[in-house]
Amino acid sequence: DALGKRHEAADASFQKGLPAMRNIAAKAAGTAPGSEAWVNAHLELSRLDKARADSVAALGELDGLIAGQIEGDSAYVALLVEVQQGIAVEVAVQRAEIGILSRQIGE
Repeated sequence: DALGKRHEAADASFQKGLPAMRNIAAKAAGTAPGSEAWVNAHLELSRLDKARADSVAALGELDGLIAGQIEGDSAYVALLVEVQQGIAVEVAVQRAEIGILSRQIGE
């Protein structure tokens, strides 16, 4: 539950910052590297990527928990995998958004 909550908080922060970052990226698209718009877009993209850090960390910790439970043949594996899969999908969506924005601003 704690890992799921960490991910939810990180994802909420990521989703909250995403619309503004899309606007910033649109303004920076096609600008010269080093220009104010380009630099600002890169800084904001870094902040957005950092906002999802707990999602990525929670996913990694769940992977470790699953590996540990499999070795012990635990009944918790199915529950952990269910949570892990949900977070993995959302982390992949976050990663895809970061990639789209990065390409848009010319990274």
